[in-house]
Amino acid sequence: MIRKLLTSKKGSSSILVMLLMVVLVVFGIAALTTALSNARLGQKVADRAESYYAAESAAFERFAAIDKAITNAPPHDAISGLNAMRFDTQIAQVDGGVTITYETWSGDVGIRCVLAMTDGDIGSLHITEWIQTTRDD
Repeated sequence: MIRKLLTSKKGSSSILVMLLMVVLVVFGIAALTTALSNARLGQKVADRAESYYAAESAAFERFAAIDKAITNAPPHDAISGLNAMRFDTQIAQVDGGVTITYETWSGDVGIRCVLAMTDGDIGSLHITEWIQTTRDD
């Protein structure tokens, strides 16, 4: 009787269908997990890009304000023009010129900018460093 049950072909298609269903469910869960992981990663990238462009915009606005303050300052006294505006900057006198360093932040992304200007030409303010920085918590 046991031998007859073991050699019987009844129910084998049901077992095959169940096995196939288990395999499809496993593949479905794997695909869903991958899709959710990609969505989270994509959101992180989008958030980081948004923060970067906000920090970059603030850095360019600060650059324009510093340039305006220097342009409107009396000749050979550009530093006092910056100090009068009370910008959050670091000003250093170097050989034949001045460097101005500042940072802007948006969220965890920042831009560190170094500007340089020669003593002889007030209109020569230009960017020498433009570095993206991040806060690691």
